[in-house]
Amino acid sequence: MTLGLLTAGCIVPLLIDVVDGGGSARWSWLHLSNPFWTIDHVASRRRVVLQDDVLVALAMPCAVLLVLSLPAIARGVGEVLAASRERRTRAA
Repeated sequence: MTLGLLTAGCIVPLLIDVVDGGGSARWSWLHLSNPFWTIDHVASRRRVVLQDDVLVALAMPCAVLLVLSLPAIARGVGEVLAASRERRTRAA
């Protein structure tokens, strides 16, 4: 399934660009799902990395997902601390 999603993420934006009439040579926001084209696009630019719009566009969803997962991370840390406390109590 992962290979299929990667393949679709690489091919579908290219097909949309060709059908749209823009051609397949330009990079667009649709290509964020194509890691190969995105890496090449970022590497070929001569701009400062932190000012790159592509990296900012990728960092924003990552930050949102991190904030959304903070409650689960806190629960996990709490479980580990409780298990550690219980183990120390049994060992004593």
